Amino acid sequence: MKKERHNPKSTRNSIHILTRMLFAWLLLLTLPGCLMEPDHTNPVDPENPAYNNVGTLVVTVTDLDDNPLPGAQVRMLEFDTAKYTLIDGTVEFELSPGKVYFEVDRDMYASQTIEATVVAFRTVSQVVELNGDPFIDSVQVRSRMVQTNESDYLFGYEFVVYAGDVDGRNDLTELLMYKPGETEYTIINADAVMMISEDVSFELSDYYELFGRDFRFVLYDESEDTACVVEQIYNILYYSGLSLDMLDISSVYNIGDMEFKWRNWASDLLPHPPDTYRLEIFANLNTNNSFIDTFVTFTNPVEIDTMSINIYQTDGFQDGIPRYWRLTMYDLFGNYVSSLRKSFTPVQIIGDEAQ
Repeated sequence: MKKERHNPKSTRNSIHILTRMLFAWLLLLTLPGCLMEPDHTNPVDPENPAYNNVGTLVVTVTDLDDNPLPGAQVRMLEFDTAKYTLIDGTVEFELSPGKVYFEVDRDMYASQTIEATVVAFRTVSQVVELNGDPFIDSVQVRSRMVQTNESDYLFGYEFVVYAGDVDGRNDLTELLMYKPGETEYTIINADAVMMISEDVSFELSDYYELFGRDFRFVLYDESEDTACVVEQIYNILYYSGLSLDMLDISSVYNIGDMEFKWRNWASDLLPHPPDTYRLEIFANLNTNNSFIDTFVTFTNPVEIDTMSINIYQTDGFQDGIPRYWRLTMYDLFGNYVSSLRKSFTPVQIIGDEAQ
């Protein structure tokens, strides 16, 4: 009987075929739909029913000095949703990824519109600095009546404007005043206290034309934010006898103890008797700078009596050298009348402690 011989080549072929079949089977397993369905419980897996790719936007609102601003409204413009910042100035939004636009607004601060980019699964922070709006706290209106010679008076007004800005940075730039019915304006450098003083006319009737009409004030800061108020002139202190009231009842003005007197006739003639007077003393007739400037308020201005101010300051006085004094009286509203300058001659009395 003939014995069959083992063929190594046939064995190798069989192993090769099995290997190829195994590889093909593994390849089939890797094709889509041929493997087992993966676990979709991962929240970042798009196939997860609870899939959410939102990001977090944290907005921090501060003033220009990095102080947090609670109560600022942050409104997402595309979604029309808004929140208010907490005590630390922050607020959070969960949003879909991409660019968003939001507006930040707070009372007395200039609002801003900001762009931000939300990133999926991340927290993005955005700091917004708001500039405090300028404000006009009040405007004091004063009329004035200044005597220019024995028979003429120049009528005018003064506006004292008190202003500031909310964050206290004092970045005010300018104040514009528009006169009634005019488009042109008066401009001055802005500060915490500003005064605009203008002459109107020698005719009282011209001054009355301004009564009850709007003067508009516009305040600017460095960011071109503005504040605006309107004021009117509504009264005037009219009294033409102040220079006549200034008495020269003594020819001696003692350098050591100098007394200036005047009659108080205005208290009987005016509806609101003046209670405050200002005394200025000048070295000569034309100088603008007084070397003594003092105010006195009388407790009972309605009495028709002589009033006086004692000056004890001896600096600036010389025996026999003429000086000039001017009196100004004020009513309850701050309106005032100024007299002419009246000459007097200081006298050195023996025994005075003159300096």
